[in-house]
Formats: sequence, C-alpha cells, structure tokens
Amino acid sequence: PEVCFRAFAGEPLEHSKRHAAGYAERMRTLADHDRDAPPAVQAAAEATEGHEVTVDDVLDAMALAYTARPGRGELRSLPPDPPTDPEGLPMRMVYRSETPLVAD
Repeated sequence: PEVCFRAFAGEPLEHSKRHAAGYAERMRTLADHDRDAPPAVQAAAEATEGHEVTVDDVLDAMALAYTARPGRGELRSLPPDPPTDPEGLPMRMVYRSETPLVAD
C-alpha cells in the first residue's frame, strides 16, 4: 500500500501511517485522488469498529482499492520486469500512475 500512496502523492510521504501526521497525509493523498475518499474511509472505519482492524489498515485497503479501480494512469509494477516465483507468478508490487516511479 505504501507504494500506492507514493504513486498517488507523486512524491514520498514524510510521516509514518501510525502517527496522526501520517494519517492526515494519507487522507489528503486519497482526497486529492478522489474527493469521495474521506467519507468512504470514515464509513469503512465505522464498519470495522469493534474488530481487530486499525485505521491504518482501512487506509491501506482504500489505497489498494483505488489502485485496482480504473482511473488516471495505468497499472505499473516494481520492479518493471519482475521475476517469477516457482509457480510462475510475478513477484511485484503494483501501483497506478501516469509515469513510472523512480528511486529517490
């Protein structure tokens, strides 16, 4: 999920998702991507209340959902040409972006 947040933000995020500043940074990133993200995150957080699900788990799930949903940019992977595991599955992290991420 952090790669997805990085791609949505267009730059590395500064704060850990487990701190208030990191939560706010990720919420801003999702809201910039989709104005309906904050109420969707709130609804998901409320729906999981009382379960062993943290708010950062909800944020991660939302980032993955927005990545999977058709939208701006295309699905890309890290590494660009991933190796495969013994079953032939690519070992990669997928993100959505108009341009490939580059190492900072």
